Amino acid sequence: PKVLLYHQISDQETKFLENYNISVTPTIFEEHMKIISDNFKPISFEEWNYAKEIKEDISDRIIVTFDDGYIDSIRYGSEILKKYNIDAIWFINGDFINNKKVFWLSQLMFLYNSSKLNIFLDEFKENHGYLFSPINLNNCKVDELDQWAKENYSKTLAESLNNFIKKIDWNEENEAGKNAIFATPEVIRDLSKNFTIGN
Repeated sequence: PKVLLYHQISDQETKFLENYNISVTPTIFEEHMKIISDNFKPISFEEWNYAKEIKEDISDRIIVTFDDGYIDSIRYGSEILKKYNIDAIWFINGDFINNKKVFWLSQLMFLYNSSKLNIFLDEFKENHGYLFSPINLNNCKVDELDQWAKENYSKTLAESLNNFIKKIDWNEENEAGKNAIFATPEVIRDLSKNFTIGN
């Protein structure tokens, strides 16, 4: 089937996701689901598996999926999906459940927005320069930085980011809590009563 992938559904910009262009408003998401409901035949995960077993052609069907486990996506998405009787699969990142930290890419963007990324990268290059390709931050667009970060990700980079964030005395836990972006186990348990959860 055609697979639609959503991340964040929110009626306001989520501070740590604002640079990624992965958010839609509930109004836009509802418009999408209405178009699907009126013009296509959505398919559930179970139907997809069964169709594979019996070798049924499902190339004209649509399945709705979500990545990561952002709480607003669950809050808004599940209600809108129920309204249009559309199934979906939520792929939950286990590290995000009840998380009191900020995702490493968002840490990187925080440093970028506060003009401290050059300092971090100089320090990282000194110790682990072999782990990443150089990037010129002068006139660097956010999507270019995002792409560079994903291509150069390593566990060492993420750990170094964590250590640097602590060193500059940024209260990450406070910021993560204030911006409550990740679902709790209770929210996910409730979601699982009506939708498929993947990991």
